[in-house]
Amino acid sequence: PSAAMRRNYYGAYANVINGADFNTANRYNVGTGPHGDLPRTKIFQLSFPYGAYLKYRVYTQYIDHGWTAGNESSTTQPREFRINVDSAKKYRNIPFVLSYVHGHFDSIPVPGNIESIEGVPPLLYRADGTVVNSTSLFANNAVLHGLIREPVVPRNIQAAKPGQIDAVYFDARAISPRVKAWADQVASRATNDFDKASAIRDAIASRVTYNLGADPTPTDQDPVDYFLFESRMGYCDLFASSM
Repeated sequence: PSAAMRRNYYGAYANVINGADFNTANRYNVGTGPHGDLPRTKIFQLSFPYGAYLKYRVYTQYIDHGWTAGNESSTTQPREFRINVDSAKKYRNIPFVLSYVHGHFDSIPVPGNIESIEGVPPLLYRADGTVVNSTSLFANNAVLHGLIREPVVPRNIQAAKPGQIDAVYFDARAISPRVKAWADQVASRATNDFDKASAIRDAIASRVTYNLGADPTPTDQDPVDYFLFESRMGYCDLFASSM
């Protein structure tokens, strides 16, 4: 699109964690510290009207010091990842252009819920709502033209109904008792889930400091508990996991 912002993305595919390619690992350990500087090799370019988070891979369950991801795949996007889109009274389709440059990708990095991609076979989705790079659609200098469907009136979006969201997202068994007690206290005055999440987000931001030089979490400590109550400094995976 002529008015699109063009953003280059560098070297994230090359980040190695625990000896495995980050993009293909089904497990991600939290709080192990930065693994050196990312390469400055450009790996792809996205043209989109505004800055957006890209969906690449979602780790669905926090357990035993880290996150795990499922491998189930289908040709339809799981319904819990389309609640906002399907229940919105109004929506718009926004064009994007994704250009491959270099590297290996097991997912297609996209800026939202895909409505369509031109000239490709049916997309293959994981159980986490991300798009599998099946038959290497995003490789070998490929340029993908597609549409993202976005709700226009977020306030009209309906809440999820029972059974729409998989129970794995509500599994809190791995959360330490004092983290759970702290979160309950922080959210105690909120009257809906959005306000509870916002209260927890703000409390985390005021409690801890972003620091790429923070030491790794000791192996005998839970990363989130240690981050919130002991070190009180860390990096993106600790901030995200604390939510």
